Amino acid sequence: MTSKGAIARVVFAVAAAFLPMSASAQIAGMALDQANDNFGFYFNHVSFAWQSFTAGTNGHLRALQAHIYSTDGADWSATLEIREGSGTSGTLLTSQVIVGDGVKQQCTFVMEKPVRQTSGDVYSFVVRNASTGLTVRASADLYLGGRSHNNSYDYNFKTWVLASDWSEQSWRDTNFTADSTVIATAEQLAQFAWLVNNGTTFAGKTLALAADIDLGAHYWTPAGGDSARFNGVFKGAGRSISGLFIENPGVPYQGLFGVIDINASVEDLVLAHGDIRGGDYSGGVVGRAYGEVWRCRAAGVIAGGSMVGGVAGCTEGILEGCANAASVSGASAVGGVAGLARGGAGDCSNSGAVSGANDVGGVVGFANGDLRRCANSGAVAAHEGERTGGVAGSCSNVSLSECTNSGDVGGPATVGGIVGDPGLGLIDRCVNSGTVGGAWVGGIAAITGGTIRNCVNRGAVALTTPDGVVGGIA
Repeated sequence: MTSKGAIARVVFAVAAAFLPMSASAQIAGMALDQANDNFGFYFNHVSFAWQSFTAGTNGHLRALQAHIYSTDGADWSATLEIREGSGTSGTLLTSQVIVGDGVKQQCTFVMEKPVRQTSGDVYSFVVRNASTGLTVRASADLYLGGRSHNNSYDYNFKTWVLASDWSEQSWRDTNFTADSTVIATAEQLAQFAWLVNNGTTFAGKTLALAADIDLGAHYWTPAGGDSARFNGVFKGAGRSISGLFIENPGVPYQGLFGVIDINASVEDLVLAHGDIRGGDYSGGVVGRAYGEVWRCRAAGVIAGGSMVGGVAGCTEGILEGCANAASVSGASAVGGVAGLARGGAGDCSNSGAVSGANDVGGVVGFANGDLRRCANSGAVAAHEGERTGGVAGSCSNVSLSECTNSGDVGGPATVGGIVGDPGLGLIDRCVNSGTVGGAWVGGIAAITGGTIRNCVNRGAVALTTPDGVVGGIA
């Protein structure tokens, strides 16, 4: 195994929750990743401690086990963190309060928010601000994947990662059937997705979310695919879904819903936190929507191939009143709200960072329909390729009206404050106040064969190459 000195240190200080149930129940559906079971020493009366470790697999760190208890036998509380780097100075990834008692036993701390880890990187758990002196069991310097705050010792610990999927029967509520209309638990939502994936379309039916739901205990399999589509109405009722973890890089149709059909509608749904890795047609709420998407919001991290968006990867129909705060990245047709909007979009907004290659836009990557009253405040960056814009990367001869951009927009080629390439379309009453930079750059549009009217640019416009073309408007 690699020596400690040769390991690149990345410390995760992760906060976790101590749950009053058996250790086996707490780690159900998880897989052991790292462990130091060697024993020989105790640190007594400590209020602060940390241990780094090297991740053995790509995935999500879900739980930590360690022998920690109060030295005086009293109940205790502390803060558990996960940080990047070795020690306590790395970027804080998550933090929460943990509690325990004086019983001399291994404690299990389940992360309220699982943390993405990369194989070969080093993370650290940090315990600080203990309410009383703690005893922590340790060994000699035998764990080669990390170190503790005392370089001569390593703590006894185990790390556990997500290793199960909501589609497995063990986690689904099979009492939820094709006739059910209310979803109030994660288990019911999982059964709903399973039914869709096994041929139940819910056509003509309306389902309602009745509670906020946390899916963080297992990985998610999207509800519906290209050959098994949801075709009913799903009303989020303003409720939120958090902990949506999808780890399917290169696989198309990723999101809470994979594909919804032409008569389907998803409304008023909040994705409070998602971490999605997929292929083409990846979005927080839906990968590909042949139907309608109304007033949905997304936050977290969404990454995919082409046609990637914070709310939807691709919309064929109505896209109205949606907002994205997630970081979105992909290849071509990448947008904060939707990667590809064939039916256009109205009253949509983005505040998340958006990056890709071709057709990269703050709200929509590529639009085949009109864009109305859309706004972007997130940073938009094309690392290669063409057609980058604050609101839309490019459009196919449609209109953009009353749209605004205040985010910085940059790319290596055609870059516009509102749109990179609008084709032969109309740009009307649009305002840019963000900084725009590229080789062929304009405050409103990089190039245009159509009409620009009643538009205002207040942002700085700069060339990134000495032989480029620049314009205050276009």
